Amino acid sequence: SSLHWAFTQMTPGSMAVVPQNSVERGWTILVLILGLFANALFISQLSAKMVRIQTLNSERLQQMDLLSRFFFEQNVHSALAQRVRKQVSERASIVKP
Repeated sequence: SSLHWAFTQMTPGSMAVVPQNSVERGWTILVLILGLFANALFISQLSAKMVRIQTLNSERLQQMDLLSRFFFEQNVHSALAQRVRKQVSERASIVKP
C-alpha cells in the first residue's frame, strides 16, 4: 500500500489512503513538493536536450545554405554541386567519438 501511495503522490492518480495526523500531512506535503521538483527537473533536462538538437540542426542547415550560395555564385555545375552536397551531408551525419 505504501508503494501505491508513493506513486499516487508523484502522479495525478488517486488513492483512498489519506493522512490521519499532522506528521502524515507534513510527509505528504514533502513528498508532493519533491515530486514536483523531480518532474520539473526531468522536463527541463528534456527541453534543454531538444533545444540543443534544434541548435545543431539549425547550424548545419545554415552551413548547407552557405555552401549552396557559394556554388550558385561561383557557377558550379549542378551535378557537381549535388555530389558535393551529398558528401558533405553524409560526413556531417557521422557521429564523432
